[in-house]
Parts: sequence; structure tokens; C-alpha cells
Amino acid sequence: MIKTTTASPVRISGYDPQKLGSGTGITRYAAGLYFGSPKVSGKYLDDYANYGDADNAITHKGMEVLPESNAFKVASLLIKNKMNGELVLDLIKNEPELVQAFEVLTLDDEYDFEYHKGIPYDVTLKGVSLENLPYWDDSAGPEFILLAGEELLEQLITPELIQSEDWGNLDMEIPESYVDMVESAFSEAESWCAENDMELSVDSDEIREIWDHYFLGDTLVNSNLYDDFYETLYNSPHFEAIQRIVDNKVDMNSEMTFGDLYISITHSLKSPGESLDNAKKHSSEFLSKRLGVPGFKADNINFEEFELIVFDEVVLKDSSFVELTHDEFYEKRSDSSYPEMERNNPRNMNDGEIFSPLTIRR
Repeated sequence: MIKTTTASPVRISGYDPQKLGSGTGITRYAAGLYFGSPKVSGKYLDDYANYGDADNAITHKGMEVLPESNAFKVASLLIKNKMNGELVLDLIKNEPELVQAFEVLTLDDEYDFEYHKGIPYDVTLKGVSLENLPYWDDSAGPEFILLAGEELLEQLITPELIQSEDWGNLDMEIPESYVDMVESAFSEAESWCAENDMELSVDSDEIREIWDHYFLGDTLVNSNLYDDFYETLYNSPHFEAIQRIVDNKVDMNSEMTFGDLYISITHSLKSPGESLDNAKKHSSEFLSKRLGVPGFKADNINFEEFELIVFDEVVLKDSSFVELTHDEFYEKRSDSSYPEMERNNPRNMNDGEIFSPLTIRR
């Protein structure tokens, strides 16, 4: 588990996927919930002071006014109406329970209220560790990028799409998946080379290596494979077919960071006319459900720390959110029980450590 904090413009009882992205509308990195040290979360909380739609946290004579209480309703009206007691009393005169709360709150004519915008929380993220969260700016590595590309194409390339690209003109059965498409195309390409007296020396493992390098836009390390591929398989109508079908579906290369990969996946999943922020939700869901990536560590722009962006629904639903008063929250700035999240602390970076996904489908 990870002990951390967050600040929300609106009051929450836990993770609600329907409310993801309904806050201030600013998504700097991935779509998800943002967490960090009290210093990091405190900056978000400060920003909510000028956010008109933020909920109030109210104290009366130093005591918290519970959000669901009649006292909170009355206190909110008093704050909204600049402590004009006569006006508020007139507004609630037909609601005896509110009138009673008003009388208690304004006893001795003392309007001793303090209110803040935004709600801070103590959070325990369960079932996840910092090692499960790759660093946004770290290299994702060719192996993981290839896996992400395959999973993405499995989702994007349907039999209907393959058929619409005149696959049937090759006298081949329409494949049910991206992997089947690549395997069957290369198998037919090998036969095509033999029929056209093209000498082909590569085996099935090398064909896979060829496709992986081609997919990531790399130059093949083995020069013999490189020459053999471009003189033979590359010219087959079967390779042209898979190239045409995959073309423009993904934009990946072996040098990508995790952040680059996230943005690439977002653009691949984005529907015409859809906003980028909404498309990011699809990207977060894809990474968590298909690749076991529950979120990221990423630089906070205000402090020399990183923050956590978590979007795995299972992790968020199992985690606990405890609302704090603003006074309680700011006392936590000196709390040493929170994990160190300094950017220059190598123990918390992915440099030299192995990214440990929660699950991988295949």
C-alpha cells in the first residue's frame, strides 16, 4: 500500500469513475486521480480557493461543521450571503429544522465562521506499491512498447476492418485478430517468395524479429535479415496488405518514454471530434486493464517532488479516503510517515529498477 494525500475541488466518499475529469478540467498527465505529499496536495488545495465550483469546508468556533448537517446548510447560506442573518432567516423561515440550526449557530450574535474551498484527504492506496507505478519520463523499453502495440492493435483491428482493406483479394481467409493477421500474412508471403523464385533464408523466429523492428521503425541489427527482408518479403502483396491495415493505427518507436507511449495510445484511441481529455480516459483504461499499469509517477511542476497519478479502478475502489479539516491537513506537512517523493531521490525512480505491472493479460 501507499500512504499519501490528495485534494479535491468537490467532496468525495471514494472513487467514482463517473466523476473522473469533472473537477477543474485540467489533466496535465494521464486521466486519473492525483496524489502526493501534503506539500504537493496543498498546492492544489490553494488553487481551489479561486475555483467557484469548489465545495466549502466550514468550521464554527474552531469546530468542524459536518457536511450533511442542517448546520452546514445554514452556514453555507450565511457565507454565501455575507453573514446577513436577517436575509438567511427569511430564506429558511418555513423550514423549522434549519431555523433551529440557525439559532444555535448565531447564539450571542456571534458569526464565528471560517471556511475554505476544496477538500483535503488522507489516502491509503491499497494493493499497489511505488514499484508498480512507472516514472512518466523513463524509457518504456522496446519489449513493453511492442506488447503495448500488439494489445492496441488487437483492440483496433477487427475482421470488418481487415475485410474492408480488400484482404479477400489475396484469396486468404479473414483472420479474427491482429496476431493471426500478421502470422498468416507472413506465411503466405513466404509461399509467394518461393513461387516467384526469391530465395528466402529466414525462419519463423526471424520473421517475427523482422516485424518487430519494422513495427518500431528500427533498423534491423542483423544486416543479412535487413537485406533479405527488403529484397523479398517486403515486396509481397501480403506484406503490403498488413502494412496498409496497420498504417496510421499506431505511432510508436523503441525510444519512447512511458509518457510518450501514453500520449500515443491516447491519439490511437481518440474518436473523431472527441476531446483529448476524454480520450485520455480510454488510454488509462487500456493501460490498466490490458497491460497492468495502474498509474504513473510524474514530476510535480511546483516542487522538486513527484506526484502519483493512479487510474486502476480496482486499486482506487479498494483504497480509503479520509476527509480532513484544513487545519489537520496542514499539520501533516511535517509528518514523516509519508514516503519520500523527491525527484532527485534515486530510490523512488525507475532508473535501474524493473517496472512491475500489476497484471499482464498475455
